[in-house]
Amino acid sequence: MSQTQYKQLASYVPGEWMQGSPVEILQGTVFLDPLNERAVFRLKMCNISGKILHSVHLHIGCYDETGEPTPGNSVVYFAFQDMNVSSGSVFGEDQLIALPDVRVRKVVVFFKKALIENDVFHFTEMTTRKVPELKPLSDWKQDWLAELKLRTPENAVFPTTYVPQIFPDQTWACTCGKMNELAEAKCERCARDRREQLELVNPSFLQRSYEARQAEALEQRQLLAVQEKREKRNFRIVITVTFVALGLFVLYESYFKDQWRYEKAEKQYEAGSYEEAKEAFLALGKFRDSSERVKQAEYGMANADLERKDFKKAEIRFGALGNYKDSAELLKATIYGWAQGLQDSGKPYDAMNMFNRIIDYKDSKKLRREARYQYVLDLREAGKFLNALDELRELGAYKDSRDLIKDSKYEYAKDLVKQGHYTSALGLLNEIDGDYASKAALLLECRYRIALSFRSTRAEVIQARDEFIKLGKYKDSARQAERMEEALIWHGKWYRVRYREFIGKRVTHNKTYGPLGTDPLGKGVIIDYFDRKLTSKSTIATLEYTFELSGNKLIADSYGSKERYVLSGNKLIYKTSGYEETFVREDLLDKVKP
Repeated sequence: MSQTQYKQLASYVPGEWMQGSPVEILQGTVFLDPLNERAVFRLKMCNISGKILHSVHLHIGCYDETGEPTPGNSVVYFAFQDMNVSSGSVFGEDQLIALPDVRVRKVVVFFKKALIENDVFHFTEMTTRKVPELKPLSDWKQDWLAELKLRTPENAVFPTTYVPQIFPDQTWACTCGKMNELAEAKCERCARDRREQLELVNPSFLQRSYEARQAEALEQRQLLAVQEKREKRNFRIVITVTFVALGLFVLYESYFKDQWRYEKAEKQYEAGSYEEAKEAFLALGKFRDSSERVKQAEYGMANADLERKDFKKAEIRFGALGNYKDSAELLKATIYGWAQGLQDSGKPYDAMNMFNRIIDYKDSKKLRREARYQYVLDLREAGKFLNALDELRELGAYKDSRDLIKDSKYEYAKDLVKQGHYTSALGLLNEIDGDYASKAALLLECRYRIALSFRSTRAEVIQARDEFIKLGKYKDSARQAERMEEALIWHGKWYRVRYREFIGKRVTHNKTYGPLGTDPLGKGVIIDYFDRKLTSKSTIATLEYTFELSGNKLIADSYGSKERYVLSGNKLIYKTSGYEETFVREDLLDKVKP
């Protein structure tokens, strides 16, 4: 798109997100096309369905800068079709959508349906949530951001931008900015792992990692400084050698001085003053085995740290020593002791991660399991039952973990019921064996609430009616079953199969449509029994009315006047003084003759 031709007017960033949506809007932009004197809209979207996306159909509401709908038809219908978008891929930026008025400055996008592989997905009755305020990583210390860049691979399409968070409503925000349900272990947009993010994109972890790296760098600088001193001293010795007579004396004197310093450093080492001994041996350079004695002093310092249970320093020192003596084994012992201390001080999560670093050392695997078990108990006590379930799945068969899984599922199902997620709660409750005080009541409530939500299609209404019948005397299920029976009489799409005009009693025009007539089906009405809305559709316009039911009559409010539709058998008849229309419900077209 040429930047010289188009001028940006407004940006569109959704303030809400839909749970379970296979498609996500990343951003949109309204442009002015001055050559054609029109406003156009460009959308950037992402396929997060996990499958191949072939098409997306949507409505775009158009408004001026004050939020008022633009004059005329303020809603644009657009379809992205004939696509093969893989999951996780971005699309839509290469298409411009013409808007109905050059004064459009604000838009709202509503998804209607999508074709995903061979399945049609309808965006109806989806839970919409506000996107909470996310914390930008740009506010963090530069040292942390630099450490994070070293620790995590960058994603060019969805960069690391925000602090990952878990919210009380069982959702979590990925570092790429995508909101996800807590049940999803990986981000639906960028596929980053939730647990990995929370561990790595963490100030405490990054600070520890930064300090360890700085300590290592400092030690390297010290070694380089000693080496530089040694090189300068060697240079002085070369100068001295050129003066043969004086050189012999100086060399003799230097040797005895270094020997005296060496013996002093040995005494410091034997007295346990390892840090002073290390500095003294470093200053001696290559004199005798001073380089080896530097490592011995460092080894002594590391062991002293371990004895004092200063595990953080001991880990750094043993790590720097590498394979010197048994340093590698003592490094494991350090981490092992550190993990035990964390476990004893009531920090099972940190202990679990420590044991994981030395999983094959001693009984670390067993102790890590116990730490995970204690972490599960902490999560349950904090009411974080979904997190507890994640850890229990990793734990496997251990102690009373099977009972804890059932109890956690039950408690999480109770939370889901409180939050209105009845379908998920029902699935969990059906997985649970055993007697729980309110399980039966929760199952009934979930079935009741799910049945109440079934109203989009006639098939759903039938399903709801059957469920209410099965629920029997629970709450007002009997009345709801009757309501669904009445809904099945009216709810759905009705096609016009006959149109007649007359003067007095004389018919002047008579036309039939559909499989029983001479012309194809065209005009029809859609009756939404539950929202009491009647939508009249034709090739010219789409009109929407509210209505009331009175016996076999549907009375629609048409801008103050009343339009009556009468149900006669399986036919719906609309009659005025000059014409009459007969409609038949879509599921009865092959059974009813006009």
